[in-house]
Formats: sequence, C-alpha cells, structure tokens
Amino acid sequence: MVSRISKINIAAATGGVITAGLMAWDAYRLWGNRDYDAAIGTSIMAAGTLLGTIGATFFETSATFLGLGPVGWFTLLVVGAGFAITYYCTDQPMEVWLKNGPFGKAPAEDGVYAYLSDSPEDAYIQLLNLFVNLKVECYAIDSSPLRADKKQLLKARHYSHYIYVHSNIAQLLNMSKQDLQIHTRFREVVEQTITSGSVAQSQSDRGRYTSRGQEAAPYYVKPVKLKPIIPAEELVVAEGRLYFFRATLPLSKPVPAGADTIRYRNNIQALIQIRGGEMIFPQPPLDQVEKAEENLKAGKISLDQASFEAGQPTGFFESLFDAPKTHPENYYWADSRDQN
Repeated sequence: MVSRISKINIAAATGGVITAGLMAWDAYRLWGNRDYDAAIGTSIMAAGTLLGTIGATFFETSATFLGLGPVGWFTLLVVGAGFAITYYCTDQPMEVWLKNGPFGKAPAEDGVYAYLSDSPEDAYIQLLNLFVNLKVECYAIDSSPLRADKKQLLKARHYSHYIYVHSNIAQLLNMSKQDLQIHTRFREVVEQTITSGSVAQSQSDRGRYTSRGQEAAPYYVKPVKLKPIIPAEELVVAEGRLYFFRATLPLSKPVPAGADTIRYRNNIQALIQIRGGEMIFPQPPLDQVEKAEENLKAGKISLDQASFEAGQPTGFFESLFDAPKTHPENYYWADSRDQN
C-alpha cells in the first residue's frame, strides 16, 4: 500500500465511488421494477467499479498487458460481465407488459406497473401503444427524399418545408382514417448552428446544411427565433397527412468562429396527437404512466394543449445533469424533435 495518495488519485477515487453509487441506485430501481436479472447485472457492474476504484487507489501494480495491471483487468472483466448481463437481460416493453399485466404469472401489486393489473382498460391501451407506429417527419424541401421534379414543383409554390405524419393507428383500431382526429401544433424556428469548416465552404455548400443536417451535421444547434406557423396546405394521403409550410423568418449570414462557422437555418417543429374514439396516442412509456397521470391532475401537462416547452431543460444544471424538468415531459404528444 502506498504511503501517500496523490490528489489525482483522490479525485479519481471520488469519481469511481460516485459512478458505483449511481449504478447501485440504478440496480435498486430495476429491482423495484421487478427486472431482477438486469438488476443483478447492474449490481455486478457497481461492485466491479467500486472494487476497481479501491484497488487502483490503495495498491500500486505494474502494467502487464495492453497497459492494464491485474486490478485493471479484474475490474474490466467484472464490469464487462455485469454489462453483458444487463444488456441482454433488461426487459423490453412487451416483456414488461406480459410480466406485470393481467396475464402475468405474478402481476405487479405495487410499484410503477401496478396499474397494469389493477386497470384492464389502461393495460389494453398500453398494449395497443406498444404496437403503434406514429412518425412525424420534418423536411426542408432541398434536403427531402423527394425526386428533383417534385422538389422543383414545391419550390415553385414557394414551399420551404413539409411535415409528413403517418401511423398505423387506423388499422390497429379498425377505423377509417376519416374517423381519426389529428391534433397539431406547429412553429417556425431559426436555429443557430456551428459546423466545422470556413465561411467560404459554408456559403458554397449552403444547400447541404438543412433542417435535417444530413451532411456535415452541425455539432451545436440552438433556437434563437421562433413563432407559431400554420400550414399553407394540407393533404390527406394513403398513409397519413402532409403539411406544407412557407418559412418567413429572416436568416443572418454565416460568420467565422475560428476554424468553424456560425450559421442560421429555418426549421419547422411539430407536436402531433391522434385520437381514435376515447383513445389517445402516443401514450407514456409503461413506467411513466402513473407519473404522467399525476402531472395531468396537477395541471403540469395537458391532453388538449400542447407545449413545446414540455420536457425541455430550462437551465444549465438541468441540461448538464438531466435534473427534473420544470416543465415535465408531455408524453401524450409526439414531438418532431425526438424523431429528426
């Protein structure tokens, strides 16, 4: 054992203990959700991390292979084994529903999944939600997958963006598309982006840097202007609906930022909800249903009013540490920002 532990070792040990503690908390949460095998795997990861931290802090060992000593290899093997167990054994949503729902051998009697056995109606809606495929695709005309002639036709009508909403909800509920209610909210934003490369490259390649960032995607995106917008045209198509927009917010010119370029682009964002009879889609994840219902009762979210601020961090620490949001996630609305 070394006689003196350096400040660097203390800092590293502190980080290791915190990491092990977070893993242990995650294991406790998984156990509470009755995902026992994944909880065991995460516990192994926590134990391996803690033992490795202790060994690296108080014992000096020389590197034996690939720069790692015995303590390092022991830690790597234990954490790797725990990760493999967690990765392959974590219950998928359908497994969670079957295990904790009305047809499970031992349905959940408490915890976040108790509603699956207490309320057959809620269990049925959540089962349907597992099969729902609701997509909200936003495109700038220039970067869309449309053929060149289609792009030219849309640009001739001064459309800048379109949103394609499609789902399989009508088939799941055995309803006609006309019987489905689609609730929407749209807004236009100007996004400030930072991309690698000079202003000259930015100006010559301007068409590549669009709302979907398919080429040379920016590594920083921040909305700087926004306003509500309504579609210039709406079309009902076989698989869903198309909404066409004319973006009008002005854009500033690209400016250099060292070796990078600060530039601006228009984008359209959408919140979409589909109702079939009394059923609303999308639904919250299985482990968030009760929390979402509590937020509904408290008026923090709404089934009828969509907010682009829902679920978004409002400060530095929320962004950095994923702290509880001032505006909780509204899972009853599909957000185009989650799918682009």
